[in-house]
Amino acid sequence: MNSIENAQPHMSLSPLGAGDLIDRAVRFYRKNFWTFVLISSPPVIVGTIFLVAWTTIGRSIFSLGSTSEMEVGIYRVFVALGNLFIWLIQMIATLVIMGGASRNFVRHLLYGEPITFRETYRNSVNRLWGLVGISTLISIICGIFGFFVFYVGVIIMTFGILAVTLLFQSFPIVAFIVGIIAAIAIIFGTLWVMFLLISRFVYFPQIMLVEGQGAFAAVSRSFAIENIYSDFRRRVSRLVGVDNHTTSRQDLANLVADRTEYSAGEIEAHLFKFEETMIGEPTGKKEIIELTGKLREVEKSLGLRRHGRKR
Repeated sequence: MNSIENAQPHMSLSPLGAGDLIDRAVRFYRKNFWTFVLISSPPVIVGTIFLVAWTTIGRSIFSLGSTSEMEVGIYRVFVALGNLFIWLIQMIATLVIMGGASRNFVRHLLYGEPITFRETYRNSVNRLWGLVGISTLISIICGIFGFFVFYVGVIIMTFGILAVTLLFQSFPIVAFIVGIIAAIAIIFGTLWVMFLLISRFVYFPQIMLVEGQGAFAAVSRSFAIENIYSDFRRRVSRLVGVDNHTTSRQDLANLVADRTEYSAGEIEAHLFKFEETMIGEPTGKKEIIELTGKLREVEKSLGLRRHGRKR
């Protein structure tokens, strides 16, 4: 039997329901509310000052009372480009600070260290240029995805409302009610898709600070570990007939052990190692390969085959 590291019982993480998560989050934020406000304030305050200053400069350069449409148009373009640039810088600064705060947050959970303004900004300054680079990339990617998803949503909403209007043109009240419901559903769906896409990139600065990774190493590690582990849980949950999102690591390990030569403790230890790596445990390319190899052995024991492309 292949050996897999034994889990540490005191480190086992129990699944939490929505109520438990909300309760813990509310208590945590209430306890550290003013610290979080202080940490997040500088990018917001400085960005707002620059936005007001840029608008004031535009008003001093261009005459808004002018009858020239060209001058008014140039003023609007001037302000819009400035606001866009300042917003981008503000977004980058916010992501940099989030990266610094994540290291402080993890050390608070693991070692009880206090969450402070000073420690957060010290973490950010120590990895400043790497954080700025990855945060700039994230901001550009999020802007592109946001722009694309927004306009796709607008197009879908336009055609959806038009279809409802034509379908219920003999019943104006029904058309109005159905149109409102359809619009709300499309808006919700658009926001859900946009945040789903953004969530795939926005935590890269946290990986850099928590794991001490470089920018590109953080990106590759994040995608590799999360995709491999998520795919394994999804396929195994489907095989044993349980819900992937609500089944705990321990329960899934027991179900896998009933169908393979591995013990439940061995399976749970391996899953635990994957989860540790996903939330910030330092790792390297060699260890990722070893973890993946062991996971593939478990899949093989379960009869889950991966067929390559036929040439």
